[in-house]
Amino acid sequence: MIIHDDKTGSSGEMVWIEPRTCEAMRIYGFNWLKTDGVYRRLPLASVSEINRSCPIINSLAEKTSGGQTHFRTNSKKLLIRTQMKEKPSMSGMTAVAQGGFDCYAGNDYDHLLFYNTARFELDKTEYEFTLFENEPSMKLIVINFPLYGGIEKVLIGLEEGAVLEAPEPLDPGRIVIYGTSITQGGCASRPGLSFTNILSRRLKSEFLNFGFSGNAFGEIEIARILAKIENVKMYILDYEANGGTNGKLALTLEPFIKTIREAHPL
Repeated sequence: MIIHDDKTGSSGEMVWIEPRTCEAMRIYGFNWLKTDGVYRRLPLASVSEINRSCPIINSLAEKTSGGQTHFRTNSKKLLIRTQMKEKPSMSGMTAVAQGGFDCYAGNDYDHLLFYNTARFELDKTEYEFTLFENEPSMKLIVINFPLYGGIEKVLIGLEEGAVLEAPEPLDPGRIVIYGTSITQGGCASRPGLSFTNILSRRLKSEFLNFGFSGNAFGEIEIARILAKIENVKMYILDYEANGGTNGKLALTLEPFIKTIREAHPL
């Protein structure tokens, strides 16, 4: 498709596109995006159930770790405009890991290179940033969402008249990983350096990141939610650093695995 100014609005020669409503821009990492319409890692329908066992997980689910958007374009410029849910305030994480997006580009998934990281003023919750310019060739773009911050809205800016295409498909099946702050991305300096995003690029696979900082205790409510996810080729349980420190791992691991196996038998 050729990009033209439409209801998304333009700023000079740029057209701003909402990935949630653009078929050519594929969004990964948010299993319930189509039903809930928000960038969130757990379903809104489970808020009450989760509140009964561990309310803070509902807050952590707002953090967009593992979220990505992929597309192909020959736009010479690529901009991003976003509205964050909060200002970066963590002392143990960089601001760009909390609220920034980073960009990888290349001919295909085998040749992706890091291009840039969105940087912004720390006293604001909205920003616009140029990820690259003067890059006229057709290329695959992968943009990683923040690891430790929530996002209300994101728009992608492309030059009017540029080509926008869907990317080549990822390998079949998704990889679901449940774990701790390390799984969520602590303390990577930017989103693309979270180990699940590194593995996603290397394996050409979608990762659904359920790392919940300091709160991965193997709750059966979380197991039931993860067991309902479709088209999963692998589950990874990496919560020993939280659950293993208080004896919960020994109590929860077997029922957690059993719950998943009942939904996804060998």
